[in-house]
Amino acid sequence: MSYNSASVAIFEDIADDFMQFFEVDELDDLLGAYVLVAGRCSYSNGGEGKPIIWCGTKNYIFVKKYKDPYIEDVE
Repeated sequence: MSYNSASVAIFEDIADDFMQFFEVDELDDLLGAYVLVAGRCSYSNGGEGKPIIWCGTKNYIFVKKYKDPYIEDVE
């Protein structure tokens, strides 16, 4: 099976540092962002599923956040 995207997982021990560095309140705030990352790759579903790249430090990731014009802010 072929995938057009991969998931990026952030190690729990760097999550707070990572969120502060990228100025987000939770990691889900980065859903849909463009990412360039170097890390260990594994696959879900016992090696048959979607690629998951594990990021162990904020020094090996670049994140481009964007605002989707079709999503409204709910306040």
